[in-house]
Amino acid sequence: MIILIYFLLGARQGHWVAVPALLGFVAIGSTLLPAGELVRLAATLAVTMGLSIVFAHYVDGQRERLEARAIEDPLTRVGNRRKFMEEVERAVHEHDRYGRITALLSIDTDHFKSINDRFGHQVGDEILIALAQTIAEQLRATDRVFRVGGEEFAVLLAGTTETPAWQTAERLLA
Repeated sequence: MIILIYFLLGARQGHWVAVPALLGFVAIGSTLLPAGELVRLAATLAVTMGLSIVFAHYVDGQRERLEARAIEDPLTRVGNRRKFMEEVERAVHEHDRYGRITALLSIDTDHFKSINDRFGHQVGDEILIALAQTIAEQLRATDRVFRVGGEEFAVLLAGTTETPAWQTAERLLA
């Protein structure tokens, strides 16, 4: 919610008009103008400028939230298929350019449809959330987990060769 409050103080001849712009309870700017015949016009201009600043700030925040939603699975809060494809592309580029190795683990939950059918989608969602958290907790800070399908997850293990990748896979299966 955006709350805008503007104050006109001492608007008599020879005085000044202070027009602060507040976003909630945070001052994001202000304008100080001399009082006189143009006070009303100047105040209108200041209010318009203040609104423009506030709306630009609001739109920027909305853009950031939309960008996050575009690459994050809303249920599990891990990367989604789109983010996974971006990261695979980046890993291939880093391999081609620097010889950096990245291992890929694919995780598919067996009989997940029967869990949803028997216990309901709410329970299925809770299982997916717990599974994503469990996978993420077993990884290094440089590794990434993604939900790439209904009950399918992918893990990218940065800088990992075959033996450590197998060890991570076995740890996740335990």
